[in-house]
Amino acid sequence: MGTATDKASKNRASKGKNARSRSDEEKDRRQQQILDAAIIEFDSNGYEKTSMGAIAKRAGLSRTLVNFYFGDKEGVHAEIERKALANMTDMFVAASKRQKLGIDKLLAIGRAYVRFQKKYPGYFEALARKDDGQNQKELEIPSVDSTQVIAEAIRAGVEDGSVKHSFNNLTQASLALWATAHGFIVIAENKGTVLKAHWGVNASTLLKNLDTAITSMFANSD
Repeated sequence: MGTATDKASKNRASKGKNARSRSDEEKDRRQQQILDAAIIEFDSNGYEKTSMGAIAKRAGLSRTLVNFYFGDKEGVHAEIERKALANMTDMFVAASKRQKLGIDKLLAIGRAYVRFQKKYPGYFEALARKDDGQNQKELEIPSVDSTQVIAEAIRAGVEDGSVKHSFNNLTQASLALWATAHGFIVIAENKGTVLKAHWGVNASTLLKNLDTAITSMFANSD
């Protein structure tokens, strides 16, 4: 049996651990609160017109605290992009794993990107914003991961015979699929009225044709 001193020491250690845990949870909560507020401000007013003061006000926190966590507006946006890329990659991985053939993996990834935009519109818009190059190092790893998921699906499809492509390498093929899916989503999201008025096509129908585009680019019909 432990002594009273041992028990007291363990109790103090346990209380200290719980206090740190609560502190970490509070930090995570406040950071997410700031990021959620920033997404709304960026979507409503545009990146350039959004100030750190506006983000802080919407988050219900002091500007000093916002600056403490993220430094500046660029730091806030970099963290939003990092989270966006991480979530997108996770969705790509989950979608790909559920399929056996490479071509089905690619179709599933394309559909996952559509779901990503619907589930995280603020994250999607953050990724679509023009890159000024300042956060390249912060974004390098997750962006590579997402294209690697696509590349692995293409490689699997080439091996099982369901995929072929005419791109110079897997990276270019992966980026082509990503760019194609992105274009479909942006047009469907931003040009729905024009699509319907001029071509009689609604946004949901256009997005369904993403499967056709991916199949045309990558399916092995031999």
